[in-house]
Amino acid sequence: MLADGAILLESDLIPSVDFYRYHQWTYKNLLNINNSKILSIHSFNFLSTNLSDPYTLFPRGFDSWGWSTARTRWYWFKNQWTKYKNWDSIVSRTAKKDQWICILPKLSRTRMIGLKGINVNVYKESERKQFEENMYMSDKIIEYNEKKPKIVSF
Repeated sequence: MLADGAILLESDLIPSVDFYRYHQWTYKNLLNINNSKILSIHSFNFLSTNLSDPYTLFPRGFDSWGWSTARTRWYWFKNQWTKYKNWDSIVSRTAKKDQWICILPKLSRTRMIGLKGINVNVYKESERKQFEENMYMSDKIIEYNEKKPKIVSF
């Protein structure tokens, strides 16, 4: 990778209005630190609500639904990548074993709309509703300015 970092956004996700600014902010404050154990910054949070703090993040397993990483971590990812359907599960297990940290937001920056397909098949109406209607994703532009991320345990 020649760029300083990369944002990966799958085709079945809708990004929030501040999705790219969020990833710039987290790159500047978390991923740009070379000796950090943070592997990736993620965008999706199934439990996001309208009360979720936009500056609060928490450690959790790897999630493929909209994420970013730094060039210094890309080589690690490249060695984990497979052609199999569950590459994200392999990345999650290996990251945990290698003691990498993946960071998720309290306020979701993506919404999943691909509820039927290769890896996700949601058949129950209640589950579909949770993904498409109940999960909150802000439609407001968040002001990051000099704000620092607040990392808490989940």
